[in-house]
Amino acid sequence: MGNKSLEEQIAILNAQLRTYIQSAIEEQDLAADGGLDPEVLSCLDCETFRGAQRNEPFVSLCENIRVLVDHLEERHRQATELAMRDTLTGLYNRRYLEDIAPRELERMRRQGNPVAIFTADLDGLKEINDSLGHHSGDRALVAFSELLAGAIRSSDLAIRAGGDEFIALLFDAEETDVAMIAARLRRNLERFNNVGHETFRLAASVGYALWRPAEPLLQAVERADARMYTQKHRRRLSGAMPAVAPAPMWPRRVGDESNPC
Repeated sequence: MGNKSLEEQIAILNAQLRTYIQSAIEEQDLAADGGLDPEVLSCLDCETFRGAQRNEPFVSLCENIRVLVDHLEERHRQATELAMRDTLTGLYNRRYLEDIAPRELERMRRQGNPVAIFTADLDGLKEINDSLGHHSGDRALVAFSELLAGAIRSSDLAIRAGGDEFIALLFDAEETDVAMIAARLRRNLERFNNVGHETFRLAASVGYALWRPAEPLLQAVERADARMYTQKHRRRLSGAMPAVAPAPMWPRRVGDESNPC
């Protein structure tokens, strides 16, 4: 079918199948005999139709088209899933954040469940790239994505928004859950750095926001980012921005209750 998209190919095959079935109905007058209702026929009605008429070549054609449609729909599902994944880390990507995540949040809103937006920037990625090369930078991103995925719960979603920016959607989560996940991520980073298998260290600046039901998702992300950038600025001023050289991690300042992370 040339360069047509999978959606177009599926639509064409469904239309062809409906045409074939309708033609058979008209020729054999099945509808008049009460065998089938033309209004409800579609490619999914092949088994019903096959039991109502005996034209074997026609049945074979319907079956082949149905199998092809199923195959194309599965390919389309797989292609859609791949399009929503970051090719480097395997996490969901920004397209997922913008296209699919709002539907999940709407479902949670209808159920009355709170949602927290957790943002994290991998600190020092530019220094790792500049000093050790982009292959090391890629390894740092992959390692951090695994540490983040290991910190959140099975019901949560981790997303690489782009570059060194990561987001986790924490479903049915309050501030206490955010603090627990932030602590888990901090421990994961400390363990990674203590093992010392890499020539770089990992650390992150993080922030959060509790999503308001009437609020656009990206606006909640911006509120979480604002907290995260405040922490990043303080870390930079304190000289605690680790990358290639060892440095202290995750400083907590007295009176910094605005960010439980």
